Amino acid sequence: MNRILNTSIFISLFLSGFAWSGLDEGVAAYKNGDYQKAIQEFQPLASNGDSFAKFNLGLMYSKGLGVTQDEEEAQRLFLSAAEHGDPEAQHAIATLYGQGKGVHQDDYLAFSWFLKSAKQGDEKSQFSVATQYENGVGVKQDYNEAIEWYRMAAEQGHVGAQFYLGYIYEAGLGVPQDFSELLKWYRMAAEQGAVKVQFNLGVMYANGEGVPQDCSEAVKWYGMAAEQGDVRAQFNLGLMYDEGQGVPKDDSEAVKWYRMAAEQGNVDAQANLGAIYFDLDGKERNDSEAIKWLSSAAKQGNAHAQYYLGFMYLRGRQVDKDFVQAHSWFSLSSINGFQLSIEVIDLIEKGMTSHQIFEAEALSERCLSTSYKNCS
Repeated sequence: MNRILNTSIFISLFLSGFAWSGLDEGVAAYKNGDYQKAIQEFQPLASNGDSFAKFNLGLMYSKGLGVTQDEEEAQRLFLSAAEHGDPEAQHAIATLYGQGKGVHQDDYLAFSWFLKSAKQGDEKSQFSVATQYENGVGVKQDYNEAIEWYRMAAEQGHVGAQFYLGYIYEAGLGVPQDFSELLKWYRMAAEQGAVKVQFNLGVMYANGEGVPQDCSEAVKWYGMAAEQGDVRAQFNLGLMYDEGQGVPKDDSEAVKWYRMAAEQGNVDAQANLGAIYFDLDGKERNDSEAIKWLSSAAKQGNAHAQYYLGFMYLRGRQVDKDFVQAHSWFSLSSINGFQLSIEVIDLIEKGMTSHQIFEAEALSERCLSTSYKNCS
């Protein structure tokens, strides 16, 4: 039997073979946003000892839906339902003890209630029991027990458990390292939309870590995570299109994904986006976008962007041609590890006066000492 409400206060009800008077009406009232009516329907059932009704009333008191928010009343209802064996209520009480919310924080009592609920098949509690066994919180640390409880929750589709079980096999915590098991559980979690796992799978396939290298498969998983807004996946997907790995090289797709990551503040994406705009030919070239993104990344210490920004000043693209500024940015790029800049510096110094070189070196020192706040 599913709960009427889960911890995100979503009501669903499936009764097998029987129904209590007022329960359907309460569910319908809740779905229609008539919380007062829902309370009126659930209250008699709770007063008659129905643990499901008590649990759901507890959630409504906890969130202040149809009643004045009252954590003490919510706790009383949860405890009463938990003592009558309701697994969702047991999970709720365990969570309160674990967080110390309205009660004295107690990891041992939290574990005890999670365990009662977990033994009845509640996957959230199974995951919590596994976590406490893994970390030795409220119970003696036991990786074997943790694995068994993670497995139970994972087999019921708990995404977090699937991820952690995969991680345990990756790290070899209490089990032999096993990339086939890692891949099995990661795929299950990723297929349910777990963004972090989708990204991790992309990295594994891109680098051949524990699996045969497969850039097409990497693009697939990066794409799924990128569509959900993962900034790392957006950058990596842009890089795949930029370099033609696993997909045909496509500057427009690279720009699309780099831009998404850049707008979220990813410095490497900002640098690569600026570089693409700098390198494009003809109508596709966009110096105003190039200077915008290169400047942003350069002033955050990105050596690649500093190198390209040096060329913007050297060639006078979107800015006045300025050998001093160019030399300064090439110098900063070399300081930050971009070796090509050293060769460029040697070349441009041949066309500079000693005074200009001195001025450029002073400018780069000032820029660096002010954390890129005074670079002009």
